[in-house]
This record gives sequence, structure tokens and C-alpha cells, in this order.
Amino acid sequence: MSRTINVSLKHYQNIEYGITTPTVTIALHICEILEIDPREVDEWKDRRQPN
Repeated sequence: MSRTINVSLKHYQNIEYGITTPTVTIALHICEILEIDPREVDEWKDRRQPN
């Protein structure tokens, strides 16, 4: 996966372990590869209360 998204293995491992937050570009690329809709990732959902 790290080669596919063009980052070092260590950087990708840090993303997996939650040590590093991926950039939007890297996160979207990972979603594309894994065929995941980024709007369905729980950690990225908007948790604000509607007005």
C-alpha cells in the first residue's frame, strides 16, 4: 500500500497506528484504492449539531 500511495513504509505505518494523520490527498487516495466512499469513514463524519 505504501508504494501504491507513494509514501514511505514508516509513514504509512504511522498513519495505520494513528500516530500521523494523513493529508487529504493521501486519505482520498487510500479510499480510492480500497474502494471506500470517504463520506462513510466514521472519523471524518460531521458531528456538529444542526442549527
